[in-house]
Amino acid sequence: MTSYLIAGHLAEDVTVDGRRPGGTARYAAMAAAGLGCRVRLVTAGPQAGVSLPPVEAQVVPSPCATTFDISWADGRRDLRLLARASELHDHDIPISWRDSDIWHLGPIAGELDVDMLDAVPEEAFLGITPQGWMRSLRLGEVVRPAPWLAADRFVDRAQAVVFSEEDLQAAGSCAARWSSRGCVVVVTAGRSGSTVYQAGRAAHVDAFVRSRLDPVGAGDAYAAAFFIRLRQGEDPVRAARFASAAAALAPTDTDDQGFPSVSEVLRLLGSE
Repeated sequence: MTSYLIAGHLAEDVTVDGRRPGGTARYAAMAAAGLGCRVRLVTAGPQAGVSLPPVEAQVVPSPCATTFDISWADGRRDLRLLARASELHDHDIPISWRDSDIWHLGPIAGELDVDMLDAVPEEAFLGITPQGWMRSLRLGEVVRPAPWLAADRFVDRAQAVVFSEEDLQAAGSCAARWSSRGCVVVVTAGRSGSTVYQAGRAAHVDAFVRSRLDPVGAGDAYAAAFFIRLRQGEDPVRAARFASAAAALAPTDTDDQGFPSVSEVLRLLGSE
């Protein structure tokens, strides 16, 4: 069984309908578990706030969880940072977990220090969703895009990077440049699909447009599925197609159950 380690904060999202769980680490972990991986989660926050039955969790104690106020206007999501849990460092990764096949660094609030790279074995597959390093974060203020200052160091080690076109200005040109350093980079664009960059060249992959009530978590499921298939040796464009189908089948609410299995994703791919 493939072992999948993900590091990053879980989140509490405050919406007009009340509080709900969130965070890349949550949705990517559940997607990887659904796809048959043994999943290990390293996060920070109140211990009582972590309950993901299929996932092993290492929780660094923190007085609060990372919390965002989320509002929607004209299809656009605005986030305001209300609280931030403790940072995560390389020494927070249990020694017994460092043999994981896939490492996924998934910050949402800049919580992963660059020293996290020191814990990643050379033979491990490293996938990164850098959203949390592409944000200007001040408590009480609206989150805005910001440059990823340590990008080159992370990109030079990673096999794959996935982020949304909303995360970064000039996303395409940055993705092309980073892919020329040797990793595969994907820019997702919701219902408009995704673009896979290899050695500076771009290939578009259509989305599976389905009646999702809530897009939250779809991009995280995409990233997990993409990393898994790429690590298994699949061609990046085919892996992105698989990831698109997985994202379309991911739950449309905050239920932690119901993430698709490999057979369910392949069934959707075969139905075209």
